[in-house]
Amino acid sequence: MKVKNNRVLYTSAFLMLTLIVGYNVWSYYHGYCTIRSLMAFSLPAKLLLAGIVVAIVFLLSSKSKNRRVQQQSKCSCSTELRNNWDYCPVCGQRRDR
Repeated sequence: MKVKNNRVLYTSAFLMLTLIVGYNVWSYYHGYCTIRSLMAFSLPAKLLLAGIVVAIVFLLSSKSKNRRVQQQSKCSCSTELRNNWDYCPVCGQRRDR
């Protein structure tokens, strides 16, 4: 299921990039823009880039939080621990919180 989701994600990203490049080439050849205007960042482009940076920071911070939670729910003997357990049922070691 994960491989299928990755294919859909990559296919949609490729399609979006193809559409953006296609539109830019079309607008250049029809005289709506120049090479200079294609290389300049407008205000919406700057806002979009800032949003991408914020999204990447949020994604990385949430992934690190998920890793910490997963590590806390495992004992050093790699036994899964439930939230209300203070000791490992296999080795008897106290849970780190």
